[in-house]
Amino acid sequence: FAGMIGFISMTIAIQYLPISIFNTIMMTAPFFISVLSYFILQEQLHKFEYLGMIISFVGVLILINTKAESNELFKEYDKYFMLGIVLSFVEAISFGIVQVLSRKMK
Repeated sequence: FAGMIGFISMTIAIQYLPISIFNTIMMTAPFFISVLSYFILQEQLHKFEYLGMIISFVGVLILINTKAESNELFKEYDKYFMLGIVLSFVEAISFGIVQVLSRKMK
């Protein structure tokens, strides 16, 4: 079910975002996999992993904001642009869910 949600989100998000922004958000999937592994699989994370995850996620948010402000599409279609960003995060989270649950099935 999560895979289907992710695929639908990806298909819609690509229509409203430049591929560079979509791909940047999609690369946050390892962040969500780590967070979900902590809660679902009870895997332990070290202090440096927490720090690295926070720094990388903040970096992605800064990149998205910078690209959004410089993009003409953002000025013309503000709500659709934000919809694309939200759906891209939904896709990354869905990908993380699929990866963690498939590992749990082993």
